[in-house]
Amino acid sequence: MSLKQSIVVVNEFSEPTSNGGSRGSTPGSYVERYMARKGAVEDVAPVRLYDADAFITRYMAREDACEAAVTPLDLAHGLDAADKDAGIAFGPGCASLSHEAVHRRSKRIQAAFDRGCTVLKTVISFEAEYLREMGVIDADFEAVRRGDYRGNIDQMKLRLAIMEGMERLGRHFDDLDYVGVIQVDTLHVHCHLCAVDHGPGRLAKNGNQRGKLTQRDMKELRRGIDDTLAIMSPVKQMASNVTRDRRNARCFMKRLTHRMAQERGAVQFLIACLPEDRRQWRAGSNRKEMRKPNRILAEIVDTALAMPESGGPAAMRDVEEYANARAEREGLSERERMKLIEGGRDRLRRECMDGVYQLLKGMEKTDMPVRTPMLQAMSMPFDEAALASTKDDLAEFGFRLRSYASRLEHHKGERRRYKALLDDFEASQRSQAAEAWGEHLRCELDWHTGCMAKYQHFLNFIPPVSKWERDLEAVAEQRRAVTGIEGIMADKSMVRMDADAAEAYGREVYRVAGGRFAVTSTSVLEARLEAMKTTLEKMEEDLSFKLSEDGLELDGEGCTRSVELAPFDDVKALDVHHLGWDFPYDARISKRNAERFVEAAEKRRAALVGAMDYLRDTGQSAAGLKLPTADVKAMTRMADAISETYLLKSERVAAAGKTKRSSTVRLDRDLKPAVEAAIQTQVAAVVQEMEDEGLA
Repeated sequence: MSLKQSIVVVNEFSEPTSNGGSRGSTPGSYVERYMARKGAVEDVAPVRLYDADAFITRYMAREDACEAAVTPLDLAHGLDAADKDAGIAFGPGCASLSHEAVHRRSKRIQAAFDRGCTVLKTVISFEAEYLREMGVIDADFEAVRRGDYRGNIDQMKLRLAIMEGMERLGRHFDDLDYVGVIQVDTLHVHCHLCAVDHGPGRLAKNGNQRGKLTQRDMKELRRGIDDTLAIMSPVKQMASNVTRDRRNARCFMKRLTHRMAQERGAVQFLIACLPEDRRQWRAGSNRKEMRKPNRILAEIVDTALAMPESGGPAAMRDVEEYANARAEREGLSERERMKLIEGGRDRLRRECMDGVYQLLKGMEKTDMPVRTPMLQAMSMPFDEAALASTKDDLAEFGFRLRSYASRLEHHKGERRRYKALLDDFEASQRSQAAEAWGEHLRCELDWHTGCMAKYQHFLNFIPPVSKWERDLEAVAEQRRAVTGIEGIMADKSMVRMDADAAEAYGREVYRVAGGRFAVTSTSVLEARLEAMKTTLEKMEEDLSFKLSEDGLELDGEGCTRSVELAPFDDVKALDVHHLGWDFPYDARISKRNAERFVEAAEKRRAALVGAMDYLRDTGQSAAGLKLPTADVKAMTRMADAISETYLLKSERVAAAGKTKRSSTVRLDRDLKPAVEAAIQTQVAAVVQEMEDEGLA
């Protein structure tokens, strides 16, 4: 097939006339409304809204669209609005015009037409076999329906080739300018070009610029395209932004879904866990089927009560003031004072929970259409889930996810608590005898760290960087400040400046205050640097502790990287006494793992006994210290049994009966504001009741 048949050039043009134009008087609109219409074209990176934008600007706009979206449809519209016409067109010297450049060039073309220039509207069509031969489309690709070419054309190769063809064509014009797009919504690939010569140009007999392309012009255009494609044909696909863009859009859609699940999932899951009989929906219920929903709702309420706008903090201050006044007036012990405070907190929580249940009772069953297998598995009571997991893979997955996740959170929380206690202990003045207490704290911290590392192995999910973003920025800023002071101290030129000039120079060059002391008192700088290094070391230590909860650590440059806190084989047997529900059968424990468990049990027991002896000998009460007495006893009993039998007895038992659960709401229905409003209403009611009773 000849080149003329492989690359078909069709040209028409519009000359200015007294009535507007021979083929339309708005070529600028032709560019913006027809050539650049949505669905007909696809973009190529870098996709920019404005010429000066960094590549990330467009994706920041997409992130804003995601944050503002309420539904997936909102997100789809938002992403389209964020992209605008960026990356869909090309022109002289640029294979991917910004949104700003597309519209600026269309206005220039319109302005040229308005002052008498002829506008060319050229279409270049390509045969599929030619594109296949040149590597613009894959060898095995066949377009069957309109739009099949979207994402299957090497846009960059074709754009660069057409740009070279237009460069050669432009040699026969004074100042050829154009906007081009490759149309992908038809069964044939073709390029639309809107071009104008801003110079005097080639004139027709009537004095207007000539718009007709000669055979020589079209031959130059084809030859430029063909030569360029021939050179680039061995190169694998250079750019098809559609595939990447689809993946990017899917990521934003997933992010929206995750955000909705995070914000609304707790209420959805609460409803899924409730029994079908709404008469049982009470905070004070002791029924087995209400235990799980009451725990979930208690967490929701506690989170809401912690927010200042809920009125919860103010209500608790009233409760504490009342308890303090009673303690002073009646000589109450600390335990009795705390009991009053806990009683007030429990009352507030219970009333708020009942307020939420009242809200949910008012919902129609038609408002709760969702019931999925995963929600079913996750909402079962623990013993039902344990039984079902022996027969159903999804139930087994849900059971293990629930039990492992709860254990991971437990060990994280206890690890934080013991770290805080140990920090306080090591910062205090202490006697030799007090080392027994410190040894207990270190032992518990190590054991919970090991258990946390074990369950991180199963639940290795990295949370969003926003979780530690502020801490990372604070550490980076402190590190920059330390580096700045070190720079000032090493800069010998500052000694020759006066104090004010040195201060200004230090702020400008090293971005820290204190440059004047390089002139007046270097000892001040030395003391400041030492204090700043100490602060930095503590900040890095605290951040490293936080990051370790998610299986991460700081590298030498202040960034995060994955890390294994402990080899799995070293920690997998640390909590055998918690694993009775994990197996539907009696499980054999290897000698090596049994010995590790027995060793850990003996170490915890000895440290706890030493701590309790210390407290008794010094007359201190263990009340309020939350000593792990029961857990250590259970661990010791299990260690005694395992050291003889090397067998872990299963604790799974047949469930007494299944509870019929509620269906729940869709995630696109946001009940969180209504729940928070119900909690605020109940807080106000409880505060009023307490005032009436003289308790606040």
